[in-house]
Amino acid sequence: MATTTKKSPKTKTTKAKAAPKKTTAKTSGAKATQATKSQKVTKPSVSKTARKVTMLSLHRINLLAALVFVALAAVAGFVMKDASFQLTLGHLAKDDLLSTDTTVFAPAVRAVFDIELRWVVVTIMALSAVFPALYASKLEKRYAQYVQGSRMLPYRWIDLGVTGALMLEVVALLSGVNDIMVLKLMGSMVLVTALLALVAERQNNTADRPVWSAYLTSVFSGVLPWILIATSAVATVVYGSVRAPWYVYALYAAFAGGWALIAVNECKQYRKRGAWANYVTVERNYAVLSMLTKAAFAVILVVGLH
Repeated sequence: MATTTKKSPKTKTTKAKAAPKKTTAKTSGAKATQATKSQKVTKPSVSKTARKVTMLSLHRINLLAALVFVALAAVAGFVMKDASFQLTLGHLAKDDLLSTDTTVFAPAVRAVFDIELRWVVVTIMALSAVFPALYASKLEKRYAQYVQGSRMLPYRWIDLGVTGALMLEVVALLSGVNDIMVLKLMGSMVLVTALLALVAERQNNTADRPVWSAYLTSVFSGVLPWILIATSAVATVVYGSVRAPWYVYALYAAFAGGWALIAVNECKQYRKRGAWANYVTVERNYAVLSMLTKAAFAVILVVGLH
C-alpha cells in the first residue's frame, strides 16, 4: 500500500508539469500567428506609400511637360524666322504641244497655299501641353485610376496620334514632300499607328500572355511613312545634287529615335518583366519619352530656323 501511495503523486506531478508546456506551445503559436498577421497588414501600407510616391513623380513629370511645351511654343513664335513652304496638289493636265490629233495628258502640279512653319511648331507644342496639363489637374483622378487600376491609358495614344501626325508632316515637308494629299496620307498612317497601339494595349490589359497581332501591325504602319521620307531624302542627294540642311537630319534622329524607344517600351510593357511589370513605371517611361521627343523636335527647328 505504501508503494502505491508513493507512485500516485509522481504521476500527478508529471501531469501537472506537462500542462504548462502545452499552454506555452499554444501561446507561442498564437504569437507566431499574430506576428504573421502583423506582417501581412504592414505590407499593403508600404506598397501604397510607394505607389503614392510614384504617382507624385508622374504628377511632377506631367506638370513639367506642360510647362516645357508652353515655353517652347512661346519661344518658337518669337524666335523662329518667317520660313514659308508651298503646299501643292498633283493632277493631270492637257499637254497643248503634244495634243494635235488626240488629247495628251501630262502630270501637273498646282500650288494650293503657303504655310509658315513656325506657327505649325507653335500649334504642335500647344496641343502637346493639353493632356499633361489635364493629367495634373482636371483628369488627375481618372488618370490615376487608369494607371493604378489597369494597364492601359487611351488618352496617351490620342495625344501621340495627333501630335505625331503633325510632326511627321513637318519632317516630310522639310524632306521635299510638299503634295498636300501625300502629307495628309502620311500623317494618317501615324494616327493609325497610335490607334493600333491603343488596340494592342487593350488586348494585353488582362491577357496572361502577350498578344502581338495589333502591336506588330502598329509597328508596320509606323514604318511605312519613313520609306517615303527616306526615298525623298536619297532623291535629293542623287538627283538634286544637294544635301538637306543639318536640322532635317537631326529631326530624323530625334523623331524616329523617340518613336522607336516608345515602341520598345510598349513591347516590354506587354512582356511584363522586371520594372515593366509595374504599369506606373511604364507610364513614367511614356511620359518622359514623349516629352523629350517633342522638346527635341521643337528645339531643333528653333535653332535651325531662328
